[in-house]
Amino acid sequence: TYTTRRRRTSVSSLIRVRVGAPVEAAPLDHFLTARWGLHSRWYGGTAFTPVSHERWPLQGAELLELADGLVTATGLPAPVGPPRVLHSAGVDVRIGRPFKLRRSPIG
Repeated sequence: TYTTRRRRTSVSSLIRVRVGAPVEAAPLDHFLTARWGLHSRWYGGTAFTPVSHERWPLQGAELLELADGLVTATGLPAPVGPPRVLHSAGVDVRIGRPFKLRRSPIG
């Protein structure tokens, strides 16, 4: 079971899965599960913190329950169709030093 709530709001999500057997990750699975950095608000701007880790060892999973309010709260449409559900027990992660991003001259 995974639960999360957006700070200072009542918007939340609850996800419950049944973990299955290990799977061979397709390139799209790796792209969607890999994390190369963290973005966060920092002193009125945006900070980026680099992240590095080995590939996640992935397992198939079955979605048992989904109560999601986060996606639609962003203004995006609710997902349609069956989800691709994966699980990982985790990996060791190295987190770098955050730095403030500058505004892009584009747009």
